[in-house]
Amino acid sequence: MWSSTSARNVGRGASNFQSDRGKQRNPNSEQKRVQKPPLTHFISIPIGHDSGLHRRWTQISQALINASPAIPGIDRSVIIKPEGLHVTLGIMNLRDDRENHRRGSGNTSSQLHSVQDALALLKTLQAPIQELMKRDTNANPVLYFPMDQLDIMRNGRNRNSEHGHVLWAGPNLNGELGKRLKRVCDLVHSTFKDAGYLQDDRPLKLHCTLINTIYRKFTPAPTTSFSLENTIIGKTPSDNSSRRRNHNQRERIPFSFSSFLSSDAYRLMNAPDGVTAPINPDYGPFKIDLGTWLIDEIQICRMGSQDAQGVYQKVGGISLL
Repeated sequence: MWSSTSARNVGRGASNFQSDRGKQRNPNSEQKRVQKPPLTHFISIPIGHDSGLHRRWTQISQALINASPAIPGIDRSVIIKPEGLHVTLGIMNLRDDRENHRRGSGNTSSQLHSVQDALALLKTLQAPIQELMKRDTNANPVLYFPMDQLDIMRNGRNRNSEHGHVLWAGPNLNGELGKRLKRVCDLVHSTFKDAGYLQDDRPLKLHCTLINTIYRKFTPAPTTSFSLENTIIGKTPSDNSSRRRNHNQRERIPFSFSSFLSSDAYRLMNAPDGVTAPINPDYGPFKIDLGTWLIDEIQICRMGSQDAQGVYQKVGGISLL
């Protein structure tokens, strides 16, 4: 998901890690640092409930886990579960007035907008979205999410193509389906941004996250064939730390993107004929054919609310069918 978590999706190189260890923090600068509000909800397009995509990604996930030779940095915990596949259109900090009322706590929150406010705003977009879709096609006005290109996130410090932290798939925005999708998603994103709901000023990037190392539940054993980061940080964590989501950048361990591009998992994504390993990982995004999936709803979901299958808790939404 592209959210403020994406701002944390930046792995630290070994040299940065070493240079930070001896630094003294300036207490005055710490006091001046503005604390960001907690992220509570996000606008989501769910696609993982489609049975066809579920089958495809389950097969590819197994190929990732069973790859021979193994892909350094890949384990089951960093692979998004099929049911959890979605596209994020914006992240928010919302209060839940109904929940506060149920608990009898009243409204003591400093949060400007409520969940109910956000749902009401989303509802006002249902008719304009339908009009946009009708103008774009003479046939049945439906929206699709094509997954025809793939890459790793290359933002912030994460410029090293060998070190991947987030693998994503998304649409070619030059194609007709991609253009139609972008118009609708831009409408939703800009409406919520202009109304002061969104907590991220970056442009909207339409993508579905497939792998995210922020969810790693344990640290891989050190290796000499992958990266210095594994050697420096590759120690067995305590039981408690292995159960926590790994939000500390210093503990963030990437996966090998070049090894992924040489794997059967990548070939299962129906990479174009004639593309053979080794592929230069610097030249993404890469063409794939992971399918084109019907979008039937736009939801507002709770952050961090995944169930055992990886599905986020929905608080409401609008139908696009």
